Amino acid sequence: MSASQATVSRQKKVLEKDIEEEQTDWAKSNLLDDISNLQCRIDELKPLQEHKRKLDELEQQLRDISEHGWGKYPGSLDDKIVVEYLNKFTTLPLPLTPKIPFINIIMIGVTGSGKSSFLRTFATALTNSDYIKDIYRACPIKNREKSATKKIHYEPIYMGDKGPKVPCRFFDMPGIDEEEAIKKNKLEKLLIGEITCTLNDEINRETDMEIQTPNPANVVHCILYVIRASTNLKDLSTSVKSMIEVLKDHNSEDGVRQFVVVTSIDEIGVPNSDMINAYKYPCVRKFCEEVSVVFGVDLLHVIPVSNYFDEVAPNDAKNAMSLFNLWRVFNSTKEYIERRWLKGETIMISKEWSCKKNNV
Repeated sequence: MSASQATVSRQKKVLEKDIEEEQTDWAKSNLLDDISNLQCRIDELKPLQEHKRKLDELEQQLRDISEHGWGKYPGSLDDKIVVEYLNKFTTLPLPLTPKIPFINIIMIGVTGSGKSSFLRTFATALTNSDYIKDIYRACPIKNREKSATKKIHYEPIYMGDKGPKVPCRFFDMPGIDEEEAIKKNKLEKLLIGEITCTLNDEINRETDMEIQTPNPANVVHCILYVIRASTNLKDLSTSVKSMIEVLKDHNSEDGVRQFVVVTSIDEIGVPNSDMINAYKYPCVRKFCEEVSVVFGVDLLHVIPVSNYFDEVAPNDAKNAMSLFNLWRVFNSTKEYIERRWLKGETIMISKEWSCKKNNV
């Protein structure tokens, strides 16, 4: 190889090396740019990943609700619920105890709130028959300022058409409306037992109720305040606000049991045709949460229901709804009675129910 050829060869190698180094630098630069771009994309995707995580959580919650309903409510109000809770009511003793034969439940609400239909639906569910009860009315307590005697109207509640009585008595307290505002002192007396729930003759529909020395058998054990789901909670009447104040003053773990019954949940978005899935509807929980805040009661003490109104025949969904919720009321009040008056003694339910309870 001549000297000139050797020189050209060396120059070529140098040039190739320079080109290779430039290509390497360019590749490195491009790689760094790609890494930087990818990092930017990753940063952009992080919020999307968080949204995806939240979406997955919501989808899981929806799956849980579809199976179980919200809170402790059943996911499906079907005939299985009817059978389960009919069995529970069937095994109740009568009298409940020698000291307290009945649970006394006061029902409060404005005209048209659904008190009578709520009770009628319960009576219908207890029969589990193919017709709707139409004879049941709550017992109106008429309070006369200068008289110690009250006239009441009483309808006993039975298991089935010819079954035993249910150890619960329902009383209606009238006057919660704009025309005749509830008097605070009347509700106070009910809450502390000065107005009692004693009946001289429970078979006689029109009988006397006398105020006597309060005892565990004749005081109020539970209050159900009944409102329609269409109620405007931001525009309550003065009488209702007054009543809520009194209830809040007496709302404690050791106080009279208090529940708010929300009727006509079909008015807020639950179609009658899908009442079996009523407790899967977000609108029901949302309204119950608002009621819980306004009335100052625990969310679990807000009971959403749909009563029989213009139906010609009962159905499993409304029967299940009534039995499930009234059992909650009964069980909570029973525990209150045990704590308050029976000194920890447990009200004995039948052995059949005890076995079932242990298997639940």
